[in-house]
Order: sequence, then C-alpha cells, then structure tokens
Amino acid sequence: MRKYPIIILALLFMLFGSGINPARAAAGFSNVSVSFRHSDSRFVITGNFGDLAGKMVTLLIFDPEGKPVYIDQGLTGARGAFSFQGPVSRPVKGLYKIRLGGEGNDAPYETEYEYKQPQITGGGGSGGGGSSSPAPASAVDLGNSASSQVREEHGRQVQETVLDEARAAAALSQVAVRGEVNLTVSGTAAENRITIPSPVFKIMEEKAVTLEIQTESAGYTLPLQALEGQKANGGLVLTISKIKAEEEKQWRQAMAAAGLELAVTPVEFKVEVINDGQKQEVRQFNRYVSRTLYYAGTGQENLVGVVLNADGSFAPVPTLVTRENGKVAVVIKRRSNSTYAVVAASRRTFADLNQHWARKEVEQLAGRMIIKGIDAKRFNPAGKVTRAELAAMLVRALGLSEQQTGSAKAFSDVPAQAWYARAVAEATAAGLLVGYQDGRFRPLQPVSREEMAVILVRAMKLAGTEVKPETKAELAKLQDWQQISTWAQEDVAAAVKLELFAGDEKGRFNGGNKASRAETALVLQRLLVKAGLM
Repeated sequence: MRKYPIIILALLFMLFGSGINPARAAAGFSNVSVSFRHSDSRFVITGNFGDLAGKMVTLLIFDPEGKPVYIDQGLTGARGAFSFQGPVSRPVKGLYKIRLGGEGNDAPYETEYEYKQPQITGGGGSGGGGSSSPAPASAVDLGNSASSQVREEHGRQVQETVLDEARAAAALSQVAVRGEVNLTVSGTAAENRITIPSPVFKIMEEKAVTLEIQTESAGYTLPLQALEGQKANGGLVLTISKIKAEEEKQWRQAMAAAGLELAVTPVEFKVEVINDGQKQEVRQFNRYVSRTLYYAGTGQENLVGVVLNADGSFAPVPTLVTRENGKVAVVIKRRSNSTYAVVAASRRTFADLNQHWARKEVEQLAGRMIIKGIDAKRFNPAGKVTRAELAAMLVRALGLSEQQTGSAKAFSDVPAQAWYARAVAEATAAGLLVGYQDGRFRPLQPVSREEMAVILVRAMKLAGTEVKPETKAELAKLQDWQQISTWAQEDVAAAVKLELFAGDEKGRFNGGNKASRAETALVLQRLLVKAGLM
C-alpha cells in the first residue's frame, strides 16, 4: 500500500472529480471484478485497462461515509491486466465506492461494493448462525488460469505457459495465507517455461504461498518466502527442462568414470525474476527448496540426487525417496538451483565395521557419498575427525556448493590447493564453522564433542529446523554439565533435546572428548533425518 500526503489526495480528487456514479464505466476498462477477502480484510480488484502493458492505473476506495480509505497505483501487465489488493482495517457495513483512473483517460471507472459483516458460526448454546463467506482454502488450483503454447526451439519442443492475471487473481483470493497454489502443466515438451505476471506474483508474495508446479517429468515446490529480498517488478519465470542430448552424453561419460549408474535423466530447474524488463536468474534461496524427479524402476533404497561439478566430479544433495501415485518419487532438497540427476548408489561397507554399533549409519552415509573411508576397505571408526573433515562432510550432507570460494582465502592456514579448501570456504560462508581470532582455521585440529554439538545445531537452523534455546534445567540432566564450556552449554542442551547427542551410560556428555568418525556418522545421520533431508 502506498501512503499519500494530503496534497496528493487533493490532486487525485481534482483529477477524478468528487461525485460517485455507481457502475459508470470509463472507456478502456473491462472485466472489472471487485470482491472482499475476509481472511485478511482486503478488497481484491482485478480487470483490464486497454490491451497494452505498462499503462498506469490508479485506484481509490471510499468508505460508506465517502472518506478515502485506500489509494494505490500500478502498471498494467500483459493484455492490459491489472490487480489490486486494498487492505481496509475495521470495515463497516454499507456501500464502498471503487474508483479507477487510467493513464490518458479523462473519465474514471466507478462502481460500488456492498460490504456485509460476516456472521460468526456459533457453537453449543450460542445460537449463532452460519458464516456468510467460506473459510480460506488451504490450497487452490490454477489450472483454469493458465494457457500454453508449444513451439520448436533449436530442434526440440518448448512449452510456454502463462497465467491469466484476472483469473489467477480470482483463484488466489480464495487461498489462505501461507497456503498452497498448484499448477499442473500437461504435455511432453522437453522444456517447460511458466510465466507468472507481476500482479499475480505480487498476490502470491503477499500471501506467502507455496507454489507447486507439476510437469510430466518433474515437480517443483517453491515457497515464495524463499525469494525474500528479490525484486521482481515484472513477475517471475520458472523453467523445468530436460537437458539436451549432448549434455546428457557428458553426464553419462562423467558417471562412467566415477563408477555411478544413472537412474533418472538430468533435469534443470531455473527461477528468474523480471525487473524493468530484464530477466535475472535466482541462484540462491534463503531456505531449502524441493524438486521431484521420477524413477521408472521399482527399487528405491539406494537412489541419490546429485549435481555435476565444474571439475567433472559429482556431489550428493539431500534426497528423500517416497512413493507418489504409484511412482517412485525422488525429492531433492537444496538451497540453490542447478541441474539434478538421480543415481543408483552402490552399497558401501568396510571391513573394520563388522558388528560395529554405527555400521548402519556409516553405510547409509557412505552409500550417499557423504562420508568416505580412509581407503577402499577401512573406515577407521575410532579415528578422530578434524575440522577440515567435518567441513567436507557437512558440505556434502547439506548439499552446499563446493564450487564457491566463500571466505577460505581469509585463513592463513588454508592453502588454495588443499583438498579441503573449497569445503572450508562453503562451510564458513554458510556460518557452520568459524575461524579463530588469530586468522587461522586450524583445519587439522580434532573436533571435540561440545564443538560438534554447536556446529550441528547451526546446521539444524540452516536446514530450517526451529531450535529453541534450552535452559539449565535441560542441561542439568547431564551429570557433567558443569564441565561443558560456557560458550557451548546452550547448544549442547539443544543438541541433546533434539536427540542428536546423548550422554554415556553414566549420564555424562564428555564435552571435551574428541569426536570419533563413528560418532560423527551417527549424529550426521540423525541430523539429516530430523531435518527432513533424508
């Protein structure tokens, strides 16, 4: 909502006149729809002004006493469509006047809307009647608001789908805040581009909805809050695209070299915001975003989502495998967009894990390429974990990109050519690990249990898990809590409450002890499961 000083109000009144004539249509306005959304006390006004984009439309809303209660301006979108949402606090019963002015139009469009107070449904002996308006829906479908066209581009089919602004706005007026908005795009085109015009995107953004896109080959779940801070005055474009034949050949060659088996053909996911007519790709989100690929086989235990790094290596991404409408659905979660494939991971085991208490967790994470042995046959479960090793494990477990340089160059003891340099860069950029005041990272220093608890609580927060500060009452359940460093006590308590860590048979946490490789595998596996990343 725009806030206008009195002088601007006066100018607007002079521009539009002072009288209201119900339903008087100005030339150029058409398909005007006015409704009131009780869920958040807003007028929803949509329509068309002419048939061109970029024309200014001004809205004024007057209450039953003739006082202006809302003023706004906006530019028309495709085919002259416009959409406003005017919040009105404490609306009163009676006729509200709606006045629309269009750029270059002398006469405004005027109509009225009769507001009626919704009845509150009574319970028990209250004697209340039914509600005059339905409750907001938890989900709406935009299928009737979309139109698609298929064309040839560089020898393959591309399907363009565009949401109609007026119809989409009408559908969105029915959805609750933080509800779901579904759109299924049919057809077998290799590439699908879905355009969300600016007025529609604005409504979605204000309602903080989650957008669910479904195509023949993939699904995309995008919470609009993941785009927080992104300017998009021209709308949004989402692209779901099977990779081209020459790219698939490169993927298969790289997989053969890595000893991996391709289970699902790679698919690229892209989000672009439009600002001042220019597209800008959104590469990073402020939270995890889900994409779904479908596996044609029957087995599902060893399927893992991967990305192809610039150096030809593969990196795992957090993956959940479920069944959806009779199909094996591989859900890939990550905080950035890329091209994703699914591999059938081979079962990994190590000779020194026979009868070991952490064997299951180690083999799970090894099969997902998150942890590695010290050689092909040994894991060394009792070995200590260094800060560099933990950084690398976290980067792989959380699907962070090792291709970014982050802040590793700031550490005097992290050589650029070190095997862990990129992992340290990404882990520190994500705020999981920090350096020391002397400018060093100390990559070869073993990690204590209390240090690991602090780091894993940070990882849980990064994954979107709510972590509440724990009190000394929770900490006091540990027999040796007073030996835990003061700076680590709150996070140790949280880690124990989250069941990432537990005390030993005597109820001691042993915070100063160095974490073993087996312990690290165990708590990492617990973290991924509890954060919904595995």
